[in-house]
Amino acid sequence: MATVDENGVVYANAAGQATIIATTKDGSELSASCVVTVVPSTVLATSIELNVTSAELTEGENLQLTATVFPEDATDKTVIWVSSDETVATVNKNGLVTAIAPGEAIITATTNDDSNLSASCLVTVTSPITPIGDNVFQVGDTTVMHGDIFALPVAMTNNETVMAFQTDVFLPEGFSVVMDEDDEYIIMPSGRLTNDHVIMADNANNGAVRVICYTPNSQPISGNEGDLFYIHVQVPDEAEGDYTISLRNTLLTAVGYNEVSVPDVSATVTVKQFIPGDVNDSRTVNVTDIVVAAQYILDRNPSPFILEAADMNGDGNVTVTDVMLIAYLINHPTMNAPKRMPALTDCLDHMSGESVTLSVGEIRTVSIMLDNEMDYSAFQLDLSLPEGLTAGNFRLTDRAGSHAFDVNEIDDGKLRGLCYSPAIEAIDGHSGALLTFDVTATDMVKGDILVDGIELVTTDCQTVRLDGFNIGVNNVTSVNELNNGKTIDHVDYFNLAGQRIAAPESGVTLVVTTYTDGTRTTTKVMK
Repeated sequence: MATVDENGVVYANAAGQATIIATTKDGSELSASCVVTVVPSTVLATSIELNVTSAELTEGENLQLTATVFPEDATDKTVIWVSSDETVATVNKNGLVTAIAPGEAIITATTNDDSNLSASCLVTVTSPITPIGDNVFQVGDTTVMHGDIFALPVAMTNNETVMAFQTDVFLPEGFSVVMDEDDEYIIMPSGRLTNDHVIMADNANNGAVRVICYTPNSQPISGNEGDLFYIHVQVPDEAEGDYTISLRNTLLTAVGYNEVSVPDVSATVTVKQFIPGDVNDSRTVNVTDIVVAAQYILDRNPSPFILEAADMNGDGNVTVTDVMLIAYLINHPTMNAPKRMPALTDCLDHMSGESVTLSVGEIRTVSIMLDNEMDYSAFQLDLSLPEGLTAGNFRLTDRAGSHAFDVNEIDDGKLRGLCYSPAIEAIDGHSGALLTFDVTATDMVKGDILVDGIELVTTDCQTVRLDGFNIGVNNVTSVNELNNGKTIDHVDYFNLAGQRIAAPESGVTLVVTTYTDGTRTTTKVMK
């Protein structure tokens, strides 16, 4: 248990008792002793766990909680049990929980050493359910905007004749039932309540708003199903995410004044910081949202712009498909937008373009063809231009004559084109040129035009992605090659201010081609 050295220093080796004896060396045989008690070293708790972290109990029901303290060799593994609200649930020193009354209580176990660790269990207590037949209340899930006021319908299905009822409405923190100018809660009755029914609401002592409905003349509530009343709820400005509204402690007064409890019910209220499709945060979805989403796709940085509202199909990107889903909402205001479907990538439809040959300073028209079996209402694509080539004068063919089209530079040398129909009209025909544009050789062209990022949208808002392709660009080495029967003398470049520049710059450039016969042509090109 303990040892001692020649200098009288005692060393504790293990828990227990040892007697240390000191004896004289002069032959007198005198001695003295000391009893040493060695106690174990203290090992503090490092964590604590409960066997249950949440539970639902009815009044009078019990639940045995067990706390496990770690590590295994902790010196003191006892815990102290406490209830946050003993009017709802109590707990004894052994962790036995007893449900007292409807509500919520947090049962906490805390270590009894100096580690001060704890673990908790949320206990929800409800009233015993003794329904007659299938009498139930119902509330439906809903999606609302932050800061809004919405009417939550409460319905009742009953196979017994009901004359009166009461229920407690539990709202999330920060939510409130709207009051009128007389500081009365706004609870609107449905047509199932007669003129004889009185419906009112007030604060209950359990933190809920208690709704009571009765009739002095014993008139029954009409019908056996449908909305019963509507609660007008104010959503906090800062709210976002899912919240729960519960109806508890619901009692019905049936014929014969028989009091009946019905099950507690709840609804999930999803609060969004945006309305799907309301890209500019105007609290309504209209054609402006289509335009703003299109400007974002073209990298024009519109403001305000709500990315989550624009991403209609929830794939994390804003593309022409989202533009058409917004258009769908506008054209079908009483319907939900189509559900997200995986993009098609293996269809037989395809885009292509024919090679072009031109000399320095020359302008040629390039066509992009679409051969399709499905009907499309929109598309977007990216053009990567090789060094020495500029493009401009983009225009749709008659196949998409009623469609909107825009193009913008999104990266150095890359242009994005966007075509859509706010009315969700189909592109005409199933083959032929869809888009044309002019290209100008400002120098010897080094490479081909790459067309990729192709996404089309069907008339029912299905995304179709096509493989990219190259449009070959061939150089003609002589600047005296004929251009439509004319010979080019020289080419001049001007910016939009009319100033002569050495070569096309970023943005729009005016290209003036002068021929040997003295005639000129002017074309706008975009780089």
